[in-house]
Amino acid sequence: MDYMRECEAREWITRYRKKTRETSKGEAMDWWAKTLLDIAKKRGQASADQLRDNMNRLKNVNRQF
Repeated sequence: MDYMRECEAREWITRYRKKTRETSKGEAMDWWAKTLLDIAKKRGQASADQLRDNMNRLKNVNRQF
């Protein structure tokens, strides 16, 4: 994975986790869905899908250790 895309995915994971600490998990999920839609509007659906996939991959890699 490209270094910048990995950094972006880590940053969004951090922001999502912070949001879950500040609010409820449901509100954080709603916030993330809206944010992902905004990203898709600005950069295209393929880019938003790739970001989500990168985030899931990093999250799963971290669970293995």
